[in-house]
Amino acid sequence: MLANEYPVLYYSLDFQFNKKTNVQYIYANGAPHFIESHNDAGDLLLSLKIKNLANIRASYGHRP
Repeated sequence: MLANEYPVLYYSLDFQFNKKTNVQYIYANGAPHFIESHNDAGDLLLSLKIKNLANIRASYGHRP
């Protein structure tokens, strides 16, 4: 979960995997998709940037 009980103005995730690495990923529960690109060396670059995430109060099956 990327959101928290407080709003988030900017959230950034950046990953770089060399071309010898096999990466498999899935998007679950409506997760946003990474922007996929490659650099000059053939490395896989995954980037996700999100702005203005609203606060979320998670409920884990219990009540205070």
